[in-house]
Amino acid sequence: MSIPAENFTGFPRLFTHMKLLVLFCLWIAGIPHLAGADAGGRAEYVGGTLASLDGNCSGRIITSDSLSMIFDTRDGPVRVPYEKINLL
Repeated sequence: MSIPAENFTGFPRLFTHMKLLVLFCLWIAGIPHLAGADAGGRAEYVGGTLASLDGNCSGRIITSDSLSMIFDTRDGPVRVPYEKINLL
């Protein structure tokens, strides 16, 4: 018993649609991870107790870390444990 070849002409198109559907589902599944990323808020350090930072140093404050606040500057990140912060 043989099956005529013309019955299978739609399969390449079906597989292309299935590949696109899988890629779309993977893309949608990745969106919450991108939205949850903390880019941080813009901030400027104007002076204080950190001798390692120059006055008027700008950067981003990142608070997604569970142990410390991160001030990310051009010169590199500065980590401050939350227990050491008493005033912002």
